[in-house]
Amino acid sequence: MRMLEQEEENENSEEVTWEDQQQINTFSKLNNRIRIIKERLEELKQEKDAYDEVATEIELADEDEMILYRIGEAFAHLPQARAVKRLEKDQASVDARVAQLAGQADDCETQMAKLKQRLYAKFGKAINLDEIDSMSPLTQMKSDKRTQDDLKRALPEYLHAIFPQLCVDSHWPPTIILHGVLDDIVPITESRHFSGLVKDCGVKVELIEVEGENHGFDVAPDSEVKYGAQFDRIRDFIQEHV
Repeated sequence: MRMLEQEEENENSEEVTWEDQQQINTFSKLNNRIRIIKERLEELKQEKDAYDEVATEIELADEDEMILYRIGEAFAHLPQARAVKRLEKDQASVDARVAQLAGQADDCETQMAKLKQRLYAKFGKAINLDEIDSMSPLTQMKSDKRTQDDLKRALPEYLHAIFPQLCVDSHWPPTIILHGVLDDIVPITESRHFSGLVKDCGVKVELIEVEGENHGFDVAPDSEVKYGAQFDRIRDFIQEHV
């Protein structure tokens, strides 16, 4: 990566609108989502390979031989006919999940391509989404700030305020975060890392992790009933520190 020359930034010093910020944030979220999808696809590939090994074992086994078959976290001895049916069902399930995730990845890449086209058309050399796309996730930033510096180099200074990870210091306000552990759009690791950054600056921070919930659970119709205690804690935190 390289630092943009000041003249290059000035050439494309377009005003950053709210819509621009939303598009950049969306690009970052899509990038994170593709990373998660690829990790899951790799896990499913390993699962599929394991089923292929079972299929080979079944082919080599005698008809009356019991097959050691994994079901969840346990293993069970199944008659060959039953093992074959179970294997066919499990293989079909893996194939369906792979197809679904591959479709989601294609959709993310299509959306990212459209965002790149729009943002490059406006900002030109002042922004490099290809470098942002290829960087390690922000959640992997080290304490030496190296990855943060990489992101700063990839973005002109007037865009830094969009990324709170680049703005945290001792003047950061007290912060409370509510995050679903199963969030597949903004991984829980981002909030864990961000709260660590705030804490390292000596600022009061509190992270509430909600088990079993995905992105946007807090705006669901029954959220106030299910998570009233967490919402009350947020209210109390704000009253305490504002």
